[in-house]
Amino acid sequence: MAEATGRKSTPYSVREIITKAVCGYAEKTFQYTRLVRLPPGVNVSKILGTTITNVSLPDVREASLSAQADLYVPVSGKFDIHVWYADEDNADTGIVKESIRVSEMLPAMLTSIPAGDEATARMYLTGSPKCVSAEVQDASTIKCVLEFSIRTEVIADTKLSVQVVSD
Repeated sequence: MAEATGRKSTPYSVREIITKAVCGYAEKTFQYTRLVRLPPGVNVSKILGTTITNVSLPDVREASLSAQADLYVPVSGKFDIHVWYADEDNADTGIVKESIRVSEMLPAMLTSIPAGDEATARMYLTGSPKCVSAEVQDASTIKCVLEFSIRTEVIADTKLSVQVVSD
């Protein structure tokens, strides 16, 4: 009697396929607190606004790594914060700019990379830098809390076992 699929019962073998795949990932929100100093003679009475410009963090960037048990992906870049303030009892306004340098190590969770193998990390900026809060610390200093998020995918060679059915 024939089977419903029309195939005969045949032996099969298993083959290994080596391919590149996402073998690990990491995601983190970084938060920085910076004290922005004002020029001499300026006394701040009120913060009017903040803007982030000149962002050079990884939009999409790749880095080569060597896989190991504790894999850390380097994240680096910079951006500028501009703080608009009122001084002298709101009689005059001004803007102060400060550059923020970023240098972090992002821990990655790996699933299947043999130690010592080559891997590539692809980084994505998932949350652009923003100023979460800005407040007058004292008359000549502004405290700014800044935040941004990055996601990383670790790509490496991996093996797949597939069942091969011979006709």
